[in-house]
Amino acid sequence: MVNSAYNKTVFRSIRNNLSRLIAVIIIILLGISFVGGLGTLSPTIEASFNDYLKNSNVSDIIVKTTNAMGFSNDDITYFTNHDNVSEVEVFTSIDLKIEEKNARVYFFEKQPNINKIVLEEGRFPQDKNEILVERSSYSINKIQLNDKIVFMNQEYTVSGIVANPLIFEKTGEPNNDLENLNLIIYQYGKSNLPKTDMYLKLKNTKNVNLFSDDYQDIVQKQVDNFLIDNDFIYLTLENNKSYLSINYYIEKVAIITMIFPIFFILVTGLVVLTTMTRMIEEERSTIACYKSLGIDDYKIIFKYVFYAGFACLFAGILGLILGFLILPNVIYPAFEVLYFLPSKSSYLEIWPGLISIISMFIVSSGVTYYVVSKELKDNPATLLLPKAPKVGKTIFLEKISVIWKHLSFKYKSSFRNIFRYKNHLIMTVVAVGGCTALVFAGLGLYCFSINFEIADITGLTEALAPISFVVIVFALLLCCFVIYNLTNMNISERKREIATLSVLGYNDLEVCSYIYREILIMGLLGIIVGIPSGCALLHFVFSLLKFGSIKNVTIIYYILTVVLVIVFILVVDLLLIKKITKIDMMTSLKDRE
Repeated sequence: MVNSAYNKTVFRSIRNNLSRLIAVIIIILLGISFVGGLGTLSPTIEASFNDYLKNSNVSDIIVKTTNAMGFSNDDITYFTNHDNVSEVEVFTSIDLKIEEKNARVYFFEKQPNINKIVLEEGRFPQDKNEILVERSSYSINKIQLNDKIVFMNQEYTVSGIVANPLIFEKTGEPNNDLENLNLIIYQYGKSNLPKTDMYLKLKNTKNVNLFSDDYQDIVQKQVDNFLIDNDFIYLTLENNKSYLSINYYIEKVAIITMIFPIFFILVTGLVVLTTMTRMIEEERSTIACYKSLGIDDYKIIFKYVFYAGFACLFAGILGLILGFLILPNVIYPAFEVLYFLPSKSSYLEIWPGLISIISMFIVSSGVTYYVVSKELKDNPATLLLPKAPKVGKTIFLEKISVIWKHLSFKYKSSFRNIFRYKNHLIMTVVAVGGCTALVFAGLGLYCFSINFEIADITGLTEALAPISFVVIVFALLLCCFVIYNLTNMNISERKREIATLSVLGYNDLEVCSYIYREILIMGLLGIIVGIPSGCALLHFVFSLLKFGSIKNVTIIYYILTVVLVIVFILVVDLLLIKKITKIDMMTSLKDRE
């Protein structure tokens, strides 16, 4: 019978705290979605380009000769028979001017198997007077099928438009004079021209990530081990502009997606801990009944640890799934500003999200265990009594008579209540401050992305805009649910006080104003803390990115941050008006008597 009563109260507690539990689940879901989705972004981008280059059989090393006669037969034999070389492709490349355009012509005897050229339009050449041209980009001119191009005193017809796997950045491919190429031509067939270039595939790089330090070490060691004269120049992927660009971008995105989630998860964890602590304090009488019925302490503790653990695990797993499904799919297409995108890899980096879930579960369960254990030290008679209200003390503002004497009674009352419950004040200010900092940092990054350009990689800022937009949206949603959760708890704790105000003749608007005035003041204090915190966070982001400055953020973004956070606080307050007006005066006044 005792167990039956216990089980009933467990489900009753869930029902009575359903809105609070849902709010906590949504807050955790948002946090983990953000962490999981952004945490896998860089690895997914890297995996996508790695798969693309691997499928294209990309060269590990390009060897170029400085000898005007090209490679000798002995040179070709040396590389072909080398122990660490698995495949060799020999060809000719020439940089020249064609109709005042910077051009490069590749002469292959046959379709190359290394750095496989992909046909995008038309067909491959069927006779010696047909050629292929590289697809158009920001610097490479658009050429139509069947266009005529004259070079080396001969006219050729364009039979196909192709994509070279080594040229996937849209901002241009440099020629030997480091000027952007405007035209790239591919010609197939026998040629008497000297062989100037050689693609090499190494045997020990097959299963190695092309963006890893291991891969770069393997290739560099092989370059250092080639024992031939100085007539050769060795180019690795690190010398390729497209590869260098995407690698740089992956690094910068990884920095952003590391810093923001840490800050985000701290705010989320704080709210979860506050909620569970408040819930336990409110159920002191229930805990007293459990003890009176002889229910084991560990069984009582399990009930509350289960709440915290269930919320963390359920919301965390669901958030991780949603984060994986939404964020990479939303942000990845933004890279089309800079690159010809390969298909998005299905690879997902689960560890950032999993570590966040596990950490939140351990901390929230641990704190819940501690709070319940602390309450269980009291005997049932003590637990049945409500905690004595905080003793009113003179607050700091009262000592500033110039301000205090000009405040009306309602504001004096609000300030006394705010500083009377210091824990509630601290939690609200820190939570709102954290959300404000995230909003400001997101807006600051967005401001930079739409108003400034990075010299070494044109267009990177435009691709940063979707990431900053995601930060802003998630931060505002987090702010919304944080305020909802804290305000909801505040209303639940003060039902007796609200009922007393109604009995004294306060109308609904006055009662709501009494509660919301305090929330808004604490929210403003949070904003005051959040703006400098956001500045520090953004400065830290810029310092790690090695571009941008807090000075670039215009005053409008400071104002916009404040306005957005205040608007979301007011919207949440409007949503909770009905909860205040529906409080039963008689029931609330009888409560705890």
